[in-house]
Amino acid sequence: MNLFKEGVSDEELCQELQFAVELKSYVLGESCVNSVAVLLSRFQDNCKRLKELEAATKSQKERELEDYGRATSANTNLTPILPNLKLTSGQ
Repeated sequence: MNLFKEGVSDEELCQELQFAVELKSYVLGESCVNSVAVLLSRFQDNCKRLKELEAATKSQKERELEDYGRATSANTNLTPILPNLKLTSGQ
């Protein structure tokens, strides 16, 4: 098992770690196995949170790009009109 090879997905890494825990449980002892299981669970939770954050960030960037597109379009449409507007004073 090579946990540091290139291209290993989080899911593959979790599966390999889980397999290693199951395979070595009779040798390592219950306390050690429980510690590894807790670490594995935390790693899986962190991976899930990271994916949620990545999705939220992507969604936010898409909204910002849409807003920028709308602002650019409005600016393009208003630019020819602005010189024709005459500002008058309140006097």
